[in-house]
Amino acid sequence: RAKMTIAESKRKTNIVEFLLYSWQMEDLLRSIKFKLDDLEGVLSSQFEGEQLEEERKWFLELNRKMKSERLEESGHTSENTEILIELVYLHGSLLSVFKDQKFIEADEGAKEYIEEFKSKSTKSIGNDVEVCLVALYGLLSLRLKGAEVSSDTMLAMKKFQRLLAILADRYRKMKDGTLQVKLN
Repeated sequence: RAKMTIAESKRKTNIVEFLLYSWQMEDLLRSIKFKLDDLEGVLSSQFEGEQLEEERKWFLELNRKMKSERLEESGHTSENTEILIELVYLHGSLLSVFKDQKFIEADEGAKEYIEEFKSKSTKSIGNDVEVCLVALYGLLSLRLKGAEVSSDTMLAMKKFQRLLAILADRYRKMKDGTLQVKLN
């Protein structure tokens, strides 16, 4: 089998990076109005041979999913939404069932910034995991535009990154069966 695509590699190693990458690629497809020919130059400048073919297939499949799920204007694929739901459930479980101390501390450290982000956000975001993801996606977009980012915003982003890094680690452990509940 050829090398994994960027997306497959991220999905295997860091689910948060995978989601952010997927959201970025969804927006990329929207920006080129789903004309995959417009991507060809970018793909062939970065990949070759089997890797290029795998990346092409991945984009074709994302393109197909987005169109079939009517996501031409906004939204995320059902696959990405399911992953987000899994992360939200894991977030709750790490706090209440697993009582994961490192995660609890990161969650408490991010809480005030999450609440502040929710209060400033123009759209309603119901859960803390999505707030952190949307905020980091916004930061990524700002950086791509070369915009200035305040030190307060960067502090909040560091708190979100820490929380999501631990969540991604626990997700990987959950998926490979090594996440343990510590009983006392």
